Amino acid sequence: MNSQPNEAKRPQKFKLLFSIFFCAVALILMVGAFIYSSWTSQQRHEAEIPKVALSSLGQSLRTFQAQTGHFPEGLRELDARIWKGKRASQISADGKNLLAASGHYYYTYHKADATSCAVWAMPVGSRYEEAATHFWYLTPTQVEKWMGPALTPENVSAVNSIPSEPQLRWLMMTQQPASQGGQGQKKAGFLFF
Repeated sequence: MNSQPNEAKRPQKFKLLFSIFFCAVALILMVGAFIYSSWTSQQRHEAEIPKVALSSLGQSLRTFQAQTGHFPEGLRELDARIWKGKRASQISADGKNLLAASGHYYYTYHKADATSCAVWAMPVGSRYEEAATHFWYLTPTQVEKWMGPALTPENVSAVNSIPSEPQLRWLMMTQQPASQGGQGQKKAGFLFF
C-alpha cells in the first residue's frame, strides 16, 4: 500500500516540472520576440535617415571633366561614361535630377560652363528635416561647399539654378571650408547610393 502514493506523486511532479519548463521557454521566446521587434523597428527608423553621397557624385563629375575637358551636359552623359549605366533608372528624363531613394537624397545638377558646374543635394523622405541641404560649386581644382537646413517646400524652387552668395545666405546656407583637388585628394570612403 505504500507504493501507490509515491507513484501518484511522480506524474504530478513531472507535470509541475514540465509546466515550469514550458513557462520559462515561453517567457524567453516572448522576451526574444520583443527584443527582435524593437531592433527591427530601430533599423527601419535608422534606414529612413537621409545619407548624402555628394562626395562620390563630385568625384565622378571631376573624373568626367578630367577625361573629357568639360563637365557633362547632364547626368545621363555622366552615367553613360563614368557609371556605365548603373544609375539610369534614378536619373530624370531631362538628365538634370537624380533621386537616390535608398539614401533619401535628391540631387540637382547644373552646368555653368566647361570648367564649372553646381550640384544641389536635398534630403527627402519622412525624416528629411533631420538632414542638411548641400550646395557644391565644382571646378577642376576646387569645390566650394555650402550647407544648410533642409529646404522647405516653399524654398525648393531655389535649386533650379545656380544661386548667388546672397541667395545662399537667404536660404540659411553657410559656406564650408574649401577643398582643393588634385594629387593629394583622397577618394570618397563610402559608396554612392
